[in-house]
Amino acid sequence: MFKKLFCSIALLAGVVSASAQMQLTPVASGTAKGLDQNVSEVIENRLRSIIAANGFTSGTNSRFVLAARFNVLDKQVIPGPPTKIVTVLEVTLAVGDGFSNTCFESRSFEVKGAGNSEQRAILSALKSLKTKNPAISELVATAQQRITDYYEKNGASLIAQAKTLITSQEYAKAIDQLSGIPIECSHYKAAVAAMNEAYQKEIDSRAASILMEAQAAWAADQTDASGDKVVALLSQVDPNSSSYPKAQALIKQVAARIQKLHDEALAYDRKMEQMKLQTAADLEKARVKAARDIAVAYAQNQPKVVYKVRNYWW
Repeated sequence: MFKKLFCSIALLAGVVSASAQMQLTPVASGTAKGLDQNVSEVIENRLRSIIAANGFTSGTNSRFVLAARFNVLDKQVIPGPPTKIVTVLEVTLAVGDGFSNTCFESRSFEVKGAGNSEQRAILSALKSLKTKNPAISELVATAQQRITDYYEKNGASLIAQAKTLITSQEYAKAIDQLSGIPIECSHYKAAVAAMNEAYQKEIDSRAASILMEAQAAWAADQTDASGDKVVALLSQVDPNSSSYPKAQALIKQVAARIQKLHDEALAYDRKMEQMKLQTAADLEKARVKAARDIAVAYAQNQPKVVYKVRNYWW
């Protein structure tokens, strides 16, 4: 979801090329039995390479697709050791509208591969499919023109639908729909304006939600630990959102409160240390006094001393 939003930001900044914003979703299928997910992944990766090599981006669940289907034309087992299997495949590539099930154009290619199992031979053959050659370039060029035609015909309706989505606060869905309209289309500027509106409302909505959560958390607990969590939460507020100034103000409020708590804690620690020192001094004085009291009591309980004072003292 957010990846698509970031792509839309790049589009608004004018850094995505005209062809790069067009998306084709890779779709793979085959007729051979006993093949695992690895084969489908190899085909899809090869399709992604073809898409990228011809100026498109690989989409996910996008309307337009680059589909591949392969059939095993021939298989030979070459005795070993080790035994080797050589496979010849017919790979058909087609571009079209996956939602309306409309094929724009297709091309077929023969590829050959070898391996110590049928699956490895098929994988080897699929990997040998060239990502860019004149036939594939023509195929993708057809897709580009047909996609442009589609958006030229349906652009106004798609923008109207996107605005309804914006009103319903389905901002990400609106951005996803608008981002497919290519720059060659006459509706492109209107699409960018609507996408800009949707994006701003998306970040404003998310930022407002974060700010509300942070305010509630801080109101409930204004401790040091809570302050760290609140600041971490507020750091997620987009600087371009309308809530950013309030988020920064709350961060300053939290920082001031935490600093005050730290200062109060430091002052308390110092006071306690002084009290400890004073208590120690008081205890020492009490000990000395107690010892003296003992001495006085002892002296008072002794027989009276008769002093020998001579007359010559005087």
